Amino acid sequence: MDTLLKNAPFLEYLQANIVEANGREHNCCMFLSFHADARQVRDFVTANFLDDNLKITTALDCLKRNDRDYRKQRQHARTHAYSDARIPQETQPIICFHLTYKGLEKLQIPDLATQFEPHTFFKASMQDRYTEDARANWDSVYTADTIDAMVFLASDDLEKIESLKSILEERVNSTYSELCSIVQVEHGQHQYDDEGYVREAFGFRDGLSKIQLWENGQLDTKYLCDSFLKKEDTEGRSYGSFFVFQKYHQKVAVFQQKIKALASDLGISEAYAEAQVVGRFKDGTPLLLSDEARAADATFNAQLKAFDRDKIDYTADEHGAKCPFHSHARKMNPRDERFIKGSIAYKTNPDDKFLIHLLRRGIGYDYGEADKGLLFMSYQASIRSQFWQVLNWAENPVEPGYSAHTGDDPLLAEQPTDKQYAWNTEWGNPGAKTRKTHLFSDVVCLKGGVFFYTPSTLFLEQLRMPVSSEKEEHMTM
Repeated sequence: MDTLLKNAPFLEYLQANIVEANGREHNCCMFLSFHADARQVRDFVTANFLDDNLKITTALDCLKRNDRDYRKQRQHARTHAYSDARIPQETQPIICFHLTYKGLEKLQIPDLATQFEPHTFFKASMQDRYTEDARANWDSVYTADTIDAMVFLASDDLEKIESLKSILEERVNSTYSELCSIVQVEHGQHQYDDEGYVREAFGFRDGLSKIQLWENGQLDTKYLCDSFLKKEDTEGRSYGSFFVFQKYHQKVAVFQQKIKALASDLGISEAYAEAQVVGRFKDGTPLLLSDEARAADATFNAQLKAFDRDKIDYTADEHGAKCPFHSHARKMNPRDERFIKGSIAYKTNPDDKFLIHLLRRGIGYDYGEADKGLLFMSYQASIRSQFWQVLNWAENPVEPGYSAHTGDDPLLAEQPTDKQYAWNTEWGNPGAKTRKTHLFSDVVCLKGGVFFYTPSTLFLEQLRMPVSSEKEEHMTM
């Protein structure tokens, strides 16, 4: 621990959920709007999130209580069908605090425009990046441009979530009623299969191919700082990160109907049909590696782990005969140098091929049979070069380095009614392709989202200073 802190002193102030995914079963996202002057809002932030029982959790807090081991033990207990009494229990929940650019403005941060000058995407709201037609189905709160902050709660104990939520609600509705209001609350919860693994709304194994910041117990601080953090001071003691939140509604019944139609039209199994849309079979087996679900096959385990650690790429599948170019998993993480060289991040910093990665921290939500989906969350050093670049890949039907019309992401891209995709009727055979119009863009619907910045607690500590003091004029982030 001492050696780690010597090499990475910023972990004492970096918020949790960045270095390691929180991994908790329950999440709650509480969106706030500020109404008062800067001094009052500053007092609200420091009093509630730097002190007392809503205090922000830091990366160091998680390291001290061996949070990584706790999560591994809990997952092991689930997948080995331990009784509830044998499943490890958490010591503390996770609490994080995020601010929009408008929220930072309301705090009157000195030299704010200069500090975030390169980050034009963050300075604009997410709705500015989508057309009016694209925003037609958004929840009203995400189009109203009233969100200034988000409080994130995570715990394996739902009662702890409800308790913390109630504390904040009571304070906002009484003591701070004239300062701020809670404009939206979203609840996320992991759904587990019979084997103890997390499944998303369509039934696919979730949480695969996560970025690996740790190797043999050592944290890769250069990778972390270069690719996912923003330096807040000249000494390197204080780092923050840009945070993206999006809500996606998944129409499960419509997806199943469309899969049946695709399988029937191609003369293939439904499992193979849905794998060509998603890029994996439901058990997590990558379509690149197998024409059938094999996650339960012990002899296949090494290949599966290598793929999920980005040790196997798609370059050998030159014609998309195993995994179609358009499949969601391949679009989101192409694993191909040609994509890297064509990206915004490569043109900005060609020496760092990892800049396009995202630290994904999403969780599913279930508000009833007709309202299920994903609360997408990610951390990155640049919203434009990382998050938006990945979305550009999803929307782009022609990929860098390929002359063929490879197709956009059937789940995320908007498609004309006559759009055709190249589907495989036989795995691994480049000649067994057929172009058919089977569209899936209406099975996943974006309901809105927000761009945030996740400041360090050291940065937030500076909010205790008087708003107009001479000392504050020299405060840097």
